[in-house]
Amino acid sequence: MKNKKKGVGLGVASMVCGIVGLVLICTPIGGILCIVGLLLAIPALIRNCTGMAVAGLVTSMIGTILFALALLGFNYMNSLLDRSREKKSQTETTIQENDKSNQNEDSAPSATQTPAPVKKKNTKKEKYKGYADKIKVKVYNKKNLPVDYNAGRYSEFIELDYKVVNKSPKAIKGIKGTLKVYDQFEDLIVSIEWNISDNVNSKETKKFTQQGIDYNQFLETHQKLHNEKYKNLIFKYETKQINFSDGYKLKL
Repeated sequence: MKNKKKGVGLGVASMVCGIVGLVLICTPIGGILCIVGLLLAIPALIRNCTGMAVAGLVTSMIGTILFALALLGFNYMNSLLDRSREKKSQTETTIQENDKSNQNEDSAPSATQTPAPVKKKNTKKEKYKGYADKIKVKVYNKKNLPVDYNAGRYSEFIELDYKVVNKSPKAIKGIKGTLKVYDQFEDLIVSIEWNISDNVNSKETKKFTQQGIDYNQFLETHQKLHNEKYKNLIFKYETKQINFSDGYKLKL
């Protein structure tokens, strides 16, 4: 009888430990209670206290299994976190080493480095020559004009319409040069002294007309220029001097 009463007490204690252990299974106390409940349930069953002891055995066994699984999962998560921290630490160390290496390379003078060449300052003439390269004289049309006494033209006239393209940052007030006219085979037909005494502003294109040569029918060069069509002629202007509006005179 005493054994039976003892078995009842063990069964109750086992069941209580199993239930409380399940409630607190996420804590170490819950795991310990489930293990204690399992240990109490075995002697209770031996003393034939089947009801309470079976309940204690089942709850304690379930709690113990869950606690073991929780421990395994906790350990696995810890190992993953440790690996992540270790990988992050290695990456940061590598970055720091690379930064130090780059700093050393930047600070250390290279044996192959050469000092930057000193830029030579252009003279005034060189600067204005650069402006002259952006000034062009172009013939864009040829006309054979007949005699016209009313217009003050007493002989035939070969008019060469031209334009001055000034892409320089300086205005000009005159150009002295020679206009050479070639045929389509680039054989020289005639060379004409061609001076321009007119202002052309910076970034301006200015057209001029009523300039050319009086036609002399007895000169072979005049005959050839008179008879050739504009599209078969090649015009080249050779600049000798440019007078800029700021007073500088560039001789070429």
